[in-house]
Amino acid sequence: MTTKHPILQVQGIKKNYETEAGIIHILKGIDTQFYRGEVVSIIGPSGSGKSTLLGILGSLDTPSEGRIMIDQQDITSLSEENLADFRAKKIGFVFQSYNLVTTMTAEENVMMALMCAGMKSRKEMIHKAREMLDLVGMKERYHHLPSQLSGGQQQRVAIARALVNNPAIVIADEPTGNLDTKTGQTILDLIFQLRDQLNMTFIIATHDSYIAKLSDRILQIEDGLLMQENVNNHTTPKEGETTSCY
Repeated sequence: MTTKHPILQVQGIKKNYETEAGIIHILKGIDTQFYRGEVVSIIGPSGSGKSTLLGILGSLDTPSEGRIMIDQQDITSLSEENLADFRAKKIGFVFQSYNLVTTMTAEENVMMALMCAGMKSRKEMIHKAREMLDLVGMKERYHHLPSQLSGGQQQRVAIARALVNNPAIVIADEPTGNLDTKTGQTILDLIFQLRDQLNMTFIIATHDSYIAKLSDRILQIEDGLLMQENVNNHTTPKEGETTSCY
């Protein structure tokens, strides 16, 4: 269930890069907001500014102009050190390529996020990591390395890592891009299940029209501008429900 107060709000976001040929304008003034407990898809062709916007929303990149409010805090003026600390505690990330540390077990990969957020107690980190791995269906895989897990299982670990600090928002970049259709559907079911269970906000960059159709809202980016915003009226998929991505 969404609330009326934005969990994330951006105002007048612009991003420019200086090159030898002149200034390139990637984002040309984006204004939008995101609410707790919704899944929003960001779509657009390659080169539209979609990935740049996602990086700025996740505080991995800084805007040339504009203002970003996350959980009622203006992050645009934070120092690099304070921004890194804020990001570790308030934002979760799920990547297409999973980005798990190959020499660490599933449990250790999730614990890493807790360490980055400043948690000191190893006992508490193990407890929270296992609690989150249980939630995403990885109870029997605590001590498995990424090489011992399927793509779908690795993405479940990545989702557990993204959620373990109870972030304000979760940024997902093509979360099913490296998965087959059936496994991708399972990951989508999990995202919507966690959204409902934890009232979590997911912002997903995707080329998959099926993911976009399932989302609560769709933001279409073209040539650095927000061209269209659609609200979907639908029921989210039930756990175990099978549908095709194509």
